[in-house]
Amino acid sequence: MEDVLDFFDDAAFLVKKGALDTEMTWHAFYHWVRLYFQAAEQHIMAYRKREPPVWNYLCWIYPRLNGFEKTQRPSTYREKLDDEDLKRQLEEEIF
Repeated sequence: MEDVLDFFDDAAFLVKKGALDTEMTWHAFYHWVRLYFQAAEQHIMAYRKREPPVWNYLCWIYPRLNGFEKTQRPSTYREKLDDEDLKRQLEEEIF
């Protein structure tokens, strides 16, 4: 899980530095950023209490990607997946 979070943190770093923009990142990664961020949110926050810089860029971009998603899909946007949807989507990742 941490390798996946590191990957998305690196992508967010590229947005912060202007190499990618929010729309590019949303288009390519939103589904997985949302899925893994929500699945690991408690782990992320606990880890960041001990080591605040960890996944700093991921935590910065996550609300921006959610905001972009909301503008693209205003009638179907949900800020958080419910537990059942989260579990189902994570199980689909296994296959």
